[in-house]
Amino acid sequence: MIAIERTGEAVDGNHYTMRGKLMETVDSGIDQLFRLCFESDTCVTIGIGDGGNELGTGAVADITRQFINNGPLIACAVPAKYTVMTGTSDWGGFALAGEIHLNHPQSSWNFRPNSELRQVLESMTAAGARDGISKQAIAQVDGLSWEIYSGVVQEMASLYQTSKAAQTLQ
Repeated sequence: MIAIERTGEAVDGNHYTMRGKLMETVDSGIDQLFRLCFESDTCVTIGIGDGGNELGTGAVADITRQFINNGPLIACAVPAKYTVMTGTSDWGGFALAGEIHLNHPQSSWNFRPNSELRQVLESMTAAGARDGISKQAIAQVDGLSWEIYSGVVQEMASLYQTSKAAQTLQ
């Protein structure tokens, strides 16, 4: 099971935003399923997050409580076998997808051009989505301008292509 940017239960059983706001409409059934999978010998769990309140980041809860604003309240209590903490959760998802593809070259996945990502972000904004940090209806991700966000994505795509080319030479 892979969880990306999905809030996870805190020690009090509730879900919180990074700002410490209670999220009352989150169903905890996924948290229970994730826990069962984590405890199983036949299932792998991966939690990808950027703030410590995401499902699967319970393995770093002590760090979240110590170093993140609202950490003692928001820290996820549900661990994953593998926890990926990134500047934005998207970047962790891209990195994981790239790694999976490099290890399974028969798959057809590839990084999307920044123009497609920009289109998706603008469509989401037009539909009412707001940036998670600024709370503004603007095309940015977690407070990062498009230029900064997409620059990292472009660098990841470049590294991925270099790794993929190196594999073909072997």
